[in-house]
Order: sequence, then structure tokens, then C-alpha cells
Amino acid sequence: MMLYWVLIATSTIALYFYTYLSVYFMSDFASLRKHGYFTLALSMILNSLLIVWSRHYHLELYRTFLSMLIIMWFTFRFSLTLNPLEVSFAAVRHVFYFFAVRSLVMSLFSFLTNIPMQTIDADSMLYTIVFQISILLAIVVLVFLKNKVLTTERLRKLLDNRSQLLFVVVMKYSLGSFLMFTAYGAKYMGNSTWYALMQFVTSLLVIGVAALSVGNSLKISEMMQYEKQTVALQKQLDLQVSHYKSYQKYTESFREFKHDYKKMLSNINALLRNNEYQKAIRLLDDMGVHLTKGVAAHREYSNDVFLDAILQAFANQCESNHINFKGIVYWNESIQVEELKVVRIFNNLLENAFDAVMLLPEGQRSIAMRSNLRDHWLDVEIINSYNGELKDGFASTKSQSKQSRGLGVKIVNETMADIGGIVNWNPETSFFKVRLSFPRTMSKDDNSL
Repeated sequence: MMLYWVLIATSTIALYFYTYLSVYFMSDFASLRKHGYFTLALSMILNSLLIVWSRHYHLELYRTFLSMLIIMWFTFRFSLTLNPLEVSFAAVRHVFYFFAVRSLVMSLFSFLTNIPMQTIDADSMLYTIVFQISILLAIVVLVFLKNKVLTTERLRKLLDNRSQLLFVVVMKYSLGSFLMFTAYGAKYMGNSTWYALMQFVTSLLVIGVAALSVGNSLKISEMMQYEKQTVALQKQLDLQVSHYKSYQKYTESFREFKHDYKKMLSNINALLRNNEYQKAIRLLDDMGVHLTKGVAAHREYSNDVFLDAILQAFANQCESNHINFKGIVYWNESIQVEELKVVRIFNNLLENAFDAVMLLPEGQRSIAMRSNLRDHWLDVEIINSYNGELKDGFASTKSQSKQSRGLGVKIVNETMADIGGIVNWNPETSFFKVRLSFPRTMSKDDNSL
């Protein structure tokens, strides 16, 4: 009797630990809510009460499966700042691991001991032994996958791919439901040994199919992430080429002026020697006019060469579409951000601003940028006119694709969060403002604007 209560206590602790690990591993992708720990503690109690309730009233396994799924869905929803699809993934993963391992252990235990699964389920001691082995093995599986297969970086890519994440959720729920359906047949099978073997093989197949599905979704997500990075690098190269051509045009026009300048200078020297000062003055005036018209002006939009290339390309795009674009962005050397992330942030913001102003008549299209350097931050503000219409809290654009709409906003939010920055979205009546706050690496030589 003492052994039985020891098993009950250790099984309960193992169940609590498994629940804690499931929530803890998902906390890598979201912050804990205000009452997160209270929700987690309540979930542990409800899960243990569910097991006791199902044992006492002999609930069918699929009812326990669905009940635990609902409990864990609300657990993840109210303990972490996850969206509904991510919550569904976390809840299904938690329940699927436990019940798949339980089915595997129960069928193998029945086959090796030649005890029918119904008898194991009815006997408190045998059921507790199977339950404890199952929950401990589920913990091992969860930790192993976290460290070796579903690492934080790989899982983040899967969570970013909504279509593949939805596929994994549906597959795991379907496979779990199928496993519950096959387990329901234990009471109707005459040959318990044959059924235990069949259930064991079925459990292995279900786990294998789930592993293949998740692995395939991970590969697809990683390939799409690689493709996005390739596109971003291509944009980066295009910007550098555009910037080079802009400087090339400037230097060529200046070279032409330099060639004419030598001839004009010799003429001016001749006029001065002959005391023809008025002609020399007129010739100098003509040279000034020629310099103004002939030499292409190269306007700088930032003191950072790379950021200036981005803004130069965007300014040319605005000019060809009759958009009034102005502003200078001061970039301080204390801002430590990778060039690829700079491309992702500013390209998406400028593209969204461009799409928004293109919905307006030509005379009303305007985009402005400004920066402000303060103690620990560099603030960059982008202000664009828009038609006042908002979709999901952000300015309406020409993009009508449900998947692409808002993707730029998500990329900016995630990239800024990754570098420790802050984004403020501020829609007004006729202007939409976005403020980016980049963290500075402070030094003694830093000065404010």
C-alpha cells in the first residue's frame, strides 16, 4: 500500500514537471503574462484532478484526451503572450506526446506481461506504474526534442510559417484522435495479446508519421527562411549597385566639367592679361551656370553609406512616382545593427509607406524622415500621408493578399525586438507615423544631436 502512494506522489510530481516544461520551453517565443504563474499552477491542479476524475468515473480515453487538450489550450493562452495558432500548437504537442507515449507503454507492457490492456486500466497499481513510466518517458522525449531536433532556432522558423504550423497542428491532432480511436477498441477485442501488439505497432506508426510531418515542415520553413534571406541579400546588392551608379553619374558629369574647365581657365588668363576684366567676369558667370546645370547634384540622405544607398534608391522611386520625399537620417556609430537587419527594417517600412501614399492623388503624396540622438537611443521617425483607412490598426495599402498584408509590420516588430529596439505605430487623421528606437552602445565620445 505504501508503494502505491509513493507511486501516486511521484507520478503527480512528474505530471506537474511535464506541464511546467511544456510552458517553459514555449516561453522562448513569448513573454510571461501578469498572472502566468498562477495560470500554470491552476493548470497543474486541473490536470491532476482530470486524471483522478477519469479514473474514478471510468471516462473514455478520448474524453480525457479532449479535456486535457482544452485545459492546456487555456493554460498556454493565459500564461504566455502567444497567438491562437501558436497556443494550439503548444497544447496539441503537450497532449500528443503524453498520450502517444502512454499508448506505446501500455501496449508494450500488456504484450510483455500477457495482461490485457483492460485489466491494466482497471487495476490501480498497474495503471499507476504505466502512468509513471509514460509521463517520465514523455519528459525525456520533450527534453530530447528540445535539445536535438526542435531547437529554439528551428522551432522559431516553424512558428513564423503559419501555413506549416497549421499543418503540424492538424496532423498531430488527427493522429492523436486516431490513436484514441484505436485504443477504444480494447474492450471489443477477444485476443488481448494480438491487440496489444497491434496497438504497439499503431503507436509506433503514429509517432513516426508525426515525426516525418514535423521534420518536413521544419525543412520547408527553413527553406523559405533561406529564400527570404536570399531576397534580402539581393536587395542589398541592388542597393549597392544603385548607389554606385548614382556616384558614377556624378563623377562622369564632374569629369566633363573638369575637361571644359581647363579650356575656360586658359581663356580667362588670356582676358586678364589683356585687361578685359568684364569679359572675364562674364565667362566666370557662364562657368558657374554651367557647373550648376551640367554637374549632377548628389544629395545625401544619411551619413551612413549603406543607409544612404537605401534612401537614395527610395528617393529615386519616389521621384518617378511624384512623391514628395525629404529628410536626413543621422546614423551614429554606437548603433550596432547588422546590415541585413537594416535592410529588413527600412525596406519594409518604406515599402509600406510607399504603398500607402500611392492611394492618394499626386499632390497629396508625401513621405518624410527624421532622426534624433538621445542618451541611450537613436530615434528614427518615418511620416507618410495616407487616406485615413486602417486595416488591423495599420495604414491601408495596395496589397490585398491576406498573407502579405501585415507581413512587413511583423518583420519590423520581430527584427527590432531581436536587436533590443522599440517600435511605436501612431496613426493620425491624415498622417501615419512610425518611430524606431535603436539602442546605443554608449561610450565617452557619444554626443547628442
